[in-house]
Amino acid sequence: MFAIKYTDRLLNMVGWFLTAFVLEKNFRTTHAMLVLHVWMCLVRLRSEDKDGADFGQALYEIYNEDLERRVVTAGVCNHNLKLFSPFLRCF
Repeated sequence: MFAIKYTDRLLNMVGWFLTAFVLEKNFRTTHAMLVLHVWMCLVRLRSEDKDGADFGQALYEIYNEDLERRVVTAGVCNHNLKLFSPFLRCF
């Protein structure tokens, strides 16, 4: 539940960026902004001790669950999600 509320707050920030930089509001731009934000958080967390790295891993897993939900909502077939599995294992 926390992850959904946090993601909704991030999407509100994304809305501000979209307006400020005159970007289209679609899955692609929203996803790009969320990826950038999560990446910045992960870089910061991984520079901390083991607790920071563990929290970063948990954040990344929550992000991926949310991403799968958004991809399905956007109408992408589930069999395409399996293509991401090798990339996720490498991460």
